[in-house]
Amino acid sequence: MCSSSATSLSFFRYYLKSLGARFLLLLMKNTKTPNRFRRNVVSMAAELKQVKDCLVSQEQFFVNKTLSRKEKKTKIKNMEREICKLHKTLEDRNCQLEASSSAATKVLTLTYPFVF
Repeated sequence: MCSSSATSLSFFRYYLKSLGARFLLLLMKNTKTPNRFRRNVVSMAAELKQVKDCLVSQEQFFVNKTLSRKEKKTKIKNMEREICKLHKTLEDRNCQLEASSSAATKVLTLTYPFVF
């Protein structure tokens, strides 16, 4: 059967050319045995169908892989945006907290000057 690994298309092109060459050799051979010739043609047609199915399967595999990669890139970009928003929010809250702390320290210093 066909594996969905990254087998190159050039192999399949070569294989298809090889099938074509074998078919031509069958045509050129003596046709005294038409049954054997017919069996060979049927066998080669089955091989050709298997190779085509394999190509379709690989194409679908690569399409799915490409879509998955695009989805992951989109998800990463969204997460980066969210991280930037959270970082900005954290900086704003930190500034507010520092301002509040500074104000509280001033109030305490004015209220209880002997403690500080």
